[in-house]
Amino acid sequence: MATFCISAAINYQQIRGYKGPNGHRAQPNTICYSVIHHPNYQQLKHFFFRQGKAVIEMMVSEEKFTLHTMGYLKNLYTFLAFLLMSFTVVIMFISYYVIQFVRNYWISFLENKFPDLEFVRNISVRSAVDTHRNMGIITLLVTVKGQCDPDMIKKRLLEDILEKRQNDGRYTYRHLRMSLTSKWGCYAWQNLLPFNIDNHLILSSSTYRGRPVTESNIQEYISEIVSKYLVPDLPPWQINVVSSSSMEKYYLLVRIHHMLLSHADLDLQDLLLLSQNKNEHSVGKLSSSADPFLCNNRRSHPFEELYKTPKSIPILYDQLCEAFSNNWNEFVSVYDPLENPSILKKSTLKTIFAITIIALLSGIKKIVQQGKINNSVFKKEFKSRQLTMSLAVWSMWNTFNPFSVTANVLRTLVDTVILLTIKLPLTVAAEIRSLCMIYDQEYSDPSYVKSVLNYWPFLKDAFKEALYCWKLAYNGPRIILEEFLSADNISRHHLQLISLCGRKVVSWSDPVPLDEIYKIQDVTGASTSEIFITAASASLRDLLIQYSLNIPDTVLTTARYFSQDELMKTTHRKRETTTGGGILCLALPIRNPFGLEYDPVTELRAVQQVILRARLRQPVLYLTSLWLLEYGLLTQILPSPVVRLLLNILSRRFPVTLSQVAPADANESYVKRYLWGQEIEDVMYWRPPQANICISLTFMVYGDYVRLGVMSDAMLSPNQSLITSTFAHHIRDLASAAGVTSFGNFSFPSDDSDRPETSHSSHNTTTSSSSLDLDFEGRNYSDDDNNVNLDESFRKYPSSKNLQFNIPSR
Repeated sequence: MATFCISAAINYQQIRGYKGPNGHRAQPNTICYSVIHHPNYQQLKHFFFRQGKAVIEMMVSEEKFTLHTMGYLKNLYTFLAFLLMSFTVVIMFISYYVIQFVRNYWISFLENKFPDLEFVRNISVRSAVDTHRNMGIITLLVTVKGQCDPDMIKKRLLEDILEKRQNDGRYTYRHLRMSLTSKWGCYAWQNLLPFNIDNHLILSSSTYRGRPVTESNIQEYISEIVSKYLVPDLPPWQINVVSSSSMEKYYLLVRIHHMLLSHADLDLQDLLLLSQNKNEHSVGKLSSSADPFLCNNRRSHPFEELYKTPKSIPILYDQLCEAFSNNWNEFVSVYDPLENPSILKKSTLKTIFAITIIALLSGIKKIVQQGKINNSVFKKEFKSRQLTMSLAVWSMWNTFNPFSVTANVLRTLVDTVILLTIKLPLTVAAEIRSLCMIYDQEYSDPSYVKSVLNYWPFLKDAFKEALYCWKLAYNGPRIILEEFLSADNISRHHLQLISLCGRKVVSWSDPVPLDEIYKIQDVTGASTSEIFITAASASLRDLLIQYSLNIPDTVLTTARYFSQDELMKTTHRKRETTTGGGILCLALPIRNPFGLEYDPVTELRAVQQVILRARLRQPVLYLTSLWLLEYGLLTQILPSPVVRLLLNILSRRFPVTLSQVAPADANESYVKRYLWGQEIEDVMYWRPPQANICISLTFMVYGDYVRLGVMSDAMLSPNQSLITSTFAHHIRDLASAAGVTSFGNFSFPSDDSDRPETSHSSHNTTTSSSSLDLDFEGRNYSDDDNNVNLDESFRKYPSSKNLQFNIPSR
């Protein structure tokens, strides 16, 4: 029922221009009025009911026309974007072969000019944006329990890694002994003799600025080491050993150039031979995790499974390939002279045609295996099957001579009579019987009906999956354009305008127990990633406050998930799959999007909304980034200068990268890992920000804790440490606002006066009544398609904190 508001002067324009209390204009099927105190209230009321019907009809008609027009324009826009992308794909397909030809020719020229160098043929995305000031140095910090033995570390590195050889006598990891240089725009490996491990395994001083290295100054010490460039004339890797007599542990800081990881068959764990004991688990595991519901509620990374992976299409494809392979083998066994020489005794044109097909396909298969086109391959195939001109003439005579034609006609007539009088009735009867016995499991006679019914579910599901993939491909170009064009509307902030120097500094937060994260998760229904991102958004706001009073509403970031199992795997196998997923573009809310005072739970809901919207809109962007960046297609279809220009532009809009390193299985985080027999207490991993990216955030889940690691450009130092120093405090504020009061051993400084200045209106965040109404409902990202409307998601976002999406957790 419509709700009416009486106004002193009611007419069509006033009704259309009216805005309700929530700021929305009147909708076509609902007109909202607020009752006013007017002396002629009854007369105006009767007047409206007499004139209201015509007014509403006019409004509905006009709004329908507008909606239809906008729908047509959107469909036209989608079609034009798809058409543009189709032409772009064709151009990129041609560009791929042109670039590969030019690049191979250029590298061949360089190899002839510099025969003592080993040039890198594959160009990665990081290689395209590398500069001498801003190189991609992957950094890993490992905290090991026990006393440091430098001689033992040196011995294990030499025996297990550097001196390890293959069966042919070559070094397994020979690039660790070679320096990396650049010649005329291409990376190249150069032999370095003699190799000295002391240049790479460095025992750092146990004092820093005249004081012993302790927990209070270890971050400054590590950050100062990271800020120094690697020696350019040495192999681009280094391991710093930091120990102190005041600590019963030591640190291994591993710094390695990305080229060693991407082009040298080397992984981070190859430098540190890790082992694990799955029978031992760390103390402090959440006791309630045995509850099946709580175990299912542990979804830690919503940056995966953005699209429905086809299942029926691969099954159907495998079955069709199997059927085709069987038929092909049967065809070859009958018509290939190498398999059946007797086929040449009474050959016909059908035989010649079959032998020609077999010879051509065999030749194509060998050419693909050799990787180069050679016409002699086809000649050998034809000759081996005795396919000559005389055989072709003899086959034509066998086909068209009068005796063969008469015999073929008589045979066809006899076969037709037998088919119509005997075979067809028997086949129809067998099919009817098969149809009647369809539910009888013991009936196994082959029939067409049974074959169709066996394939029908796969065909139906494969059609649905193909339609889903087509929708993604058709709507994808429009969505990608909208996502990147909307980035232009974001207000500029300090992180987008800062001039970068290329040197890097690092910091990491205090450990936050996962048990306490799970308590917040059980109360709010949010995933652990959403909780981490909410605290990180608040920490970014604390950083931006130091530079400007004009805090942006959002900060554009790119987010990725990396499997800890791949990062710290203990088996030495060749990498078959990518270690990271695709990219999600997130507009992290920095200001409260609802204009309220600081409220961690409300900001958590805003982050949930941002992630959910990205998951619903960006499956195509996720897949595209996975193909172009991780699999290296971007540098194969575009020249390196174009790739560098493109990434510099995009990274200026998205100045922050966010990574989450977590185990695929929540229980794996409790597995102890060992380095050379000593237990690893903690691990921190940083991915270097390059191009115009100035901050790289990493949520590192290891053991019972999670830490936030930050690697930023040195121009942001020392304010970048605010992100890590306030991260745990924002987790505490979120827990307090959500009603989680029991924090166990999760302790913070009680005096807020020592806490860095943040954007809170008040540090004494109280728990509102609405936060106590949060139910225990998790999230299942596989059901994203059944949730909020995309275009209205932010406007429909309520200001109360008890918003729950209909999404249970994985």
